[in-house]
Amino acid sequence: MRFQTVGMMLGLALLPLTLQGQQAALRPWQPTDYYRLTVVTDPKLSPDGRRVAFVVTTVVEDKDRRHNEIWLAPSDGSAPAFRYTSPATEATSPTWSPDGSLLAFSSKREGSDVDIWFLRTSAPGGEAFQIKGAHAMPVFSRDGQKLVYSWSGDEPDSLKQQTWRTRVSPAAITHGPDPKRFDGRVYTSIPLVADERGFLAPKETRRPNHLYLVPVSGGVPQQLTSGDFSQTAPAWSPDGKTIVFVQDSTLVARRKDDRVHLLEGSRYGE
Repeated sequence: MRFQTVGMMLGLALLPLTLQGQQAALRPWQPTDYYRLTVVTDPKLSPDGRRVAFVVTTVVEDKDRRHNEIWLAPSDGSAPAFRYTSPATEATSPTWSPDGSLLAFSSKREGSDVDIWFLRTSAPGGEAFQIKGAHAMPVFSRDGQKLVYSWSGDEPDSLKQQTWRTRVSPAAITHGPDPKRFDGRVYTSIPLVADERGFLAPKETRRPNHLYLVPVSGGVPQQLTSGDFSQTAPAWSPDGKTIVFVQDSTLVARRKDDRVHLLEGSRYGE
């Protein structure tokens, strides 16, 4: 019921965005109406339940693309929703700190190779900032003093000049037995995974994600896991002494064998 109430409050708060022409006479849907659509997704309640952060997506007609911003609204509907991130940049994935004083989000911005940014929520209007060592969307510890995240590490310089589509699997056969009949490539894994922008690189050329820990004050991240498998979706135990995560325990692209694992506090300095 709580989520239903939040959804109703969001709908009421966004009425100024969606009902700009409410006095106009009803008419059939037109293809150009698509550019007027406003979509609300990913609502996140603040820890005290008084505010909701959510993503507002609009369509930029002249640039033929979608635009994402993070907005805030009081959960009781006492005031209109308002834009919280800069309209000049994209922003998604709002994440509250346990005390509600920080809001982490993802945003690609010029001058930074890291997409993770933070805003202080106690005084709206402040500048977004980054935390040194936070390279991917973090999960706050229960006391708000640590950040854990899943990351594949810095990309080697040798790969930065290559696009994903030009990276060839080391297991690929690049020269067939009869070049006149076959001049393509044969892969031992299936790289044809849609990601809305093309195709992902073969699994053999991708680096596994591992878990990293960094204090909320910033610093050099501590690597918690290693190996050939990826560890993702970390979550803290209620006492903050254990991290649970999902590990893909196969290296074969056609099969997926996700398993849940625990990481005890002694492994990361507790």
